[in-house]
Amino acid sequence: MKKTKFLKVTAFMLALVFLVAGNVLTVSGLDVDQSESVSGTTTDDIKALLNAISYNDYIADHIKAGVGDADKDLILDATKNWKYEKDPKIPTSETASVKSKDGVNGLYIPSSGTVTWTTTEIEVAAAYNLVIKYYPVIDKAAPIDRILMINGEVPFAEARQMSIEQIWVTSEPYY
Repeated sequence: MKKTKFLKVTAFMLALVFLVAGNVLTVSGLDVDQSESVSGTTTDDIKALLNAISYNDYIADHIKAGVGDADKDLILDATKNWKYEKDPKIPTSETASVKSKDGVNGLYIPSSGTVTWTTTEIEVAAAYNLVIKYYPVIDKAAPIDRILMINGEVPFAEARQMSIEQIWVTSEPYY
């Protein structure tokens, strides 16, 4: 009888400690005076995400506006006409730079920061397909996550979270 009463009291005290400790940890991570969370997402980012239209709606709006398909291919060299800005919230010594691999030049882009390309080759508003050729960084298993912006704005919701997966190749077949 004493043993079960002791266990009940002990269980109640442990539950109370976990409950209070959990709330203390949760509250300590909350900073109501700042518009930015621990993850780096600002309230403006959340508002933009909630107000963003889908890709299908984006295409439908452009069709209604009379924007047709592009009549020619444009091939832009990613190693030219670019500007890199470091993310001031993430201290890093890395910077974007043109590198060569197997005789092919490419633009190395660190995992943080922003790269902007400027071009004058797009003469008319049209629907263009964007094709990206990339080399993933060796020894990094995480996908490449980027946000696509056109003229400084995310055009549709799906462009806010673009993931480019690593391509895995095995050297020998496994059975």
